[in-house]
Amino acid sequence: PYLGSDVRGLLFEPVDNFTAISLRRAIELTLANYEPRIEVQSVEIEPQPDNYRYGVSISYRILTSLDTDNVTFFLERIR
Repeated sequence: PYLGSDVRGLLFEPVDNFTAISLRRAIELTLANYEPRIEVQSVEIEPQPDNYRYGVSISYRILTSLDTDNVTFFLERIR
């Protein structure tokens, strides 16, 4: 929550494709602003309305070594 992104607030919006687009933009912007060591290749967001969460997959390239990697996780709101 201290990075200045709106991801946390977006988790309380309806779990749908429109919110997924906003989440993708927020994640891309946060990584571009706060992680200069990587180049983001893609951010995929899959809404899972039945589970009230989003599947997130981020592909990126490490600039110093040119290695590529992928991180996959779930975003869900907590009370």
